[in-house]
Amino acid sequence: MEKNYKQKTATIEECVDNTNQQPMHEPFDNRKVVTTNDGNFYRFILNPLDETYLVRPGPYVPPGMLPPEEYEIRTTISKINGCRKAIKSIPFFNRLLGSDDFKAIRGLLNKHQAELNALVKKSREHKAALRRFMSGFPKDSPAWNYLKLFS
Repeated sequence: MEKNYKQKTATIEECVDNTNQQPMHEPFDNRKVVTTNDGNFYRFILNPLDETYLVRPGPYVPPGMLPPEEYEIRTTISKINGCRKAIKSIPFFNRLLGSDDFKAIRGLLNKHQAELNALVKKSREHKAALRRFMSGFPKDSPAWNYLKLFS
């Protein structure tokens, strides 16, 4: 029983708002490239308004190769995903009866969804960043359909 509680707590922590702990990101520089061992080079995007990647970035992205708006969008989507996982980890009847855990996580989820909606409306760069992120999902996937609500 304790193991499940620890799993749930760890998942709940993923959706907690840590906006004061977010690092600052370098401005986007389209002259930066990543060079592979065989001498080839690549960029992820050429312009912050691009809606698809030239090459999809992996887990590590060198500083300056993506615009700061991209990191804002990705961080917010990560928080939403954490909240959705945390809600799924709560037993069905606790969700049905509206337990305190469920209400707290649902409140955070609503907050992060509103944050993503505000970011997308904030600038064309933010909207393009969301569309770039979405471009990695098949158009019939649940993730793409969910994020389409914000674009």
